[in-house]
Amino acid sequence: MVRHEKILKHEEISLIKMHDNKNTINRKITIMRNLSHLKMLLIFSVFFSYATIAQDTDHATYFARFITAQKLLTGNGLPKDTVKALKLFTDCAENGKMSFAMNQLGLMHQLGKGADKDIKKALYWFTRSVEKEDPRGMFYLGNLYKKGEGVPQDFNKAFSYFKTSAEKGFIGGMYGAGYCSYKGLGTTQSYDEAVKWFRKGVEKNCPASTFMLGNCYRNGYGVDQNEQEAKRLLKKASAQNVNEADKELQLENPEVAGNKNNKTKIEYDGNTGNSPEQKEKFKKLLKNQDNLTLTGSWVGKRYIYDWSGQHIISEDSVMVTLKQTTNKITGQWFESGELLVKLDGITVDGQIVFNGAGFMGSNRFGENCPMQFKVARFEAINADVDYLAGNIESYSPYTKEPGYPCYVVMSRQIEKSAKTENPEVIKAGKLPAEQQTDKALAVKEANSTSVTNPEQPLAKGEMAKQALEYFKEKIPVMTVFPNPFKNEINITYKTTGNSEVTLSIYASNGNLVLHKNIGNRAQGTFNEKVQLTLAPGQYIVKLMLGSEAYTQIIIKQ
Repeated sequence: MVRHEKILKHEEISLIKMHDNKNTINRKITIMRNLSHLKMLLIFSVFFSYATIAQDTDHATYFARFITAQKLLTGNGLPKDTVKALKLFTDCAENGKMSFAMNQLGLMHQLGKGADKDIKKALYWFTRSVEKEDPRGMFYLGNLYKKGEGVPQDFNKAFSYFKTSAEKGFIGGMYGAGYCSYKGLGTTQSYDEAVKWFRKGVEKNCPASTFMLGNCYRNGYGVDQNEQEAKRLLKKASAQNVNEADKELQLENPEVAGNKNNKTKIEYDGNTGNSPEQKEKFKKLLKNQDNLTLTGSWVGKRYIYDWSGQHIISEDSVMVTLKQTTNKITGQWFESGELLVKLDGITVDGQIVFNGAGFMGSNRFGENCPMQFKVARFEAINADVDYLAGNIESYSPYTKEPGYPCYVVMSRQIEKSAKTENPEVIKAGKLPAEQQTDKALAVKEANSTSVTNPEQPLAKGEMAKQALEYFKEKIPVMTVFPNPFKNEINITYKTTGNSEVTLSIYASNGNLVLHKNIGNRAQGTFNEKVQLTLAPGQYIVKLMLGSEAYTQIIIKQ
């Protein structure tokens, strides 16, 4: 060390005396280079330190502004001023690059706080937040897609954002992913998956997840039914101000009684009406007849199922009166002797597709809920009696979601005073072909039919069971989205084996506007993207998988 100090001392003296010999000059150059490096290093170190301090100062400043904005927004700690809060959040988002501020801006524009309601701006800020991989922004953006606010409604995208948000640990995402799995929105319906996400939400004290998990325990959805655990969770959710939990606790019975869980398999014992042999026998009776006279009264049962389609929640007697003119169908739908909705639709290759109409429904708590009778699909079945069977799609304008799965099985009603040369035929419920006229059938028209408690024993028989199971399995095969659409639709469908696939699209008057031979498809799930340049209005999509037909109404905006 002493030696090094002496050397440095000597070099300093040599520099001062400015010796001209070669060795001294070389040493001088070397030392000056070393001093320059040290000087540059010192300058860089000082600059970096100031930059770091400045950066920390910016973060601290924007964080302080964010806290101030929160106080102004809520009125907690400062006088409430949403306009000033909006300005501060904007500064934090634009200049401070704070995703928290982006989320708050999105919510304020979505709700119209501090400025006029502007969904496009909300969408912009939530998207910016997602770009920064903020799980809260993912949840909020998912909600926009779920509700169709500012973007076309897309349950697939909604679920994707919810799931990613959940995987990043946000409780809102956990609830959203569980909710979509519970109802089958944008993903395969699965109570097991729903329970998984609700449990994670409960672990993080999410009130909504707590209520939903309690509901699962009460009904045996994804778990064994457990009333004690259900009440514990529902009481906890009630204490967290979930109003629906209070209402559920006041109800004596669950939606579904005696349910183990949705993993229970149905055993075919030959007496359930669901054996493979009985299914095949039933399919041979499906004739999709174009020439079947639909005018008349039809009575039967409407079955409402839970979201899995495995458990009947309720069943009601229905009467439907129809009038057919060529391919046009009009009519009325009665329940409990009261007119529920008027019908208007068309027939397409033996299938009947009804247009939607509004009606007043009720929820589990007995509260009135505006609903839309979105579309009904029926097929005419000609066996020992004339049957109409199919499903109904309802829609809630409030939640902007589909209603419960609903299936209907009806048979033609024959008036007791009808005359025919063959009483046994009347007793069987079917008339000879030559007598299938309005007069021979003696069916009352919509404006004169009595609708007092119609009984339909045939709807409880073997045919009714088979028709019900047939349509329960058939409906999930095809989905069309988005709907309504602008210029493009996606048709997703499943095949169980090699099938020739054809696609047809009809106008509301029954005219064919598109036909496409898709070709042979092996077992699997497929998506067909179709560009459509059509006038605004309603159209019918018909997909043929082998001999099976699937239809859905779509709306061109």
